[in-house]
Amino acid sequence: QFRLDAIVRSHNNHDAVAQFRAASGYGDFGWSLYARTDRLGPIGPSTLARASELVVLLHGWAGTRAVWHDLALAVCRDNADALVLVPDVLGFGESRFAQPTAAQLAPEPLARAVLSWLALLGLRDLPGVLVGHSMSALALCALDPAELGARLSRVALTPAIMEVVPLQRALGRFGAMLLALGGRNRFFRWLCGWVSGARIFSPPGLPSDERAAMKRAIMGAPMATMAILVREILAARLRPKALRGVELVFGDRDPTHPRRAQERALRLLGGDVDRVHRMASGGHHPHLPVVDHPEWSARNQDELVRIIGSVLLSSAEGAVASTLALAADA
Repeated sequence: QFRLDAIVRSHNNHDAVAQFRAASGYGDFGWSLYARTDRLGPIGPSTLARASELVVLLHGWAGTRAVWHDLALAVCRDNADALVLVPDVLGFGESRFAQPTAAQLAPEPLARAVLSWLALLGLRDLPGVLVGHSMSALALCALDPAELGARLSRVALTPAIMEVVPLQRALGRFGAMLLALGGRNRFFRWLCGWVSGARIFSPPGLPSDERAAMKRAIMGAPMATMAILVREILAARLRPKALRGVELVFGDRDPTHPRRAQERALRLLGGDVDRVHRMASGGHHPHLPVVDHPEWSARNQDELVRIIGSVLLSSAEGAVASTLALAADA
């Protein structure tokens, strides 16, 4: 478990951390680090210097870094030289916003904050892959490929591309209003918690402990800030060809982004068909356990590890630079 203060203590880098906080809006930032100790030695700050590959796992709305634990272990198992970083983002968990502006809560600045954090750790030059789920996946898709550099790739897991799902936009606007009221009124705060924990509003097949964790994440976050975050996500409009070069992972039974919405996103935003992967189960959260079907969970995890490993290999071999060049010429 690491926090921003750990960077200050280990590198005496007060100015850089202060600049990160001012630019990102984060008051604090927490993350976990995973690595194969038999290859890279004991886990600690020096592990960063021994790794030759990087994987960053970014959770979505109402999540914390805990949702990635099993996948992070599996990625390390199959990629012995990889450093896997799993931060809390979006104002949940230990990564809390101070007094962010609306502009800092838009998808593109949220993704840039992750890149700035990697720069603080001295890891921007490692070949690697950023894996984002839902809101974080949208943020990764919003980045200009040139900002990533020639050796950093993206995997977008069920991205929340709200511009292609009118019903979800309407529900999102209602949710933002409820969160804004919850920031000022105790009854509406309780109502936000009830809605977030109710089975009818949670993803199908999600275990009760995962629903309870999502409820705790929402109840523990500043709701007024969360309301602004939701509004910024709803207002986001990706550029044409935004999905070019992005590995897209969709759930075939995703209730928030059904197949027709996925196809519309590909038409509007230029995703590469050969980079689209469809999960047979798990809906909008294929990385989480599926109630009564542990074999589905195992299959999803295995496929995600394979996708990440393949993209990581391309990054290490410099294939990302070629992809960026082709995207620029298209």
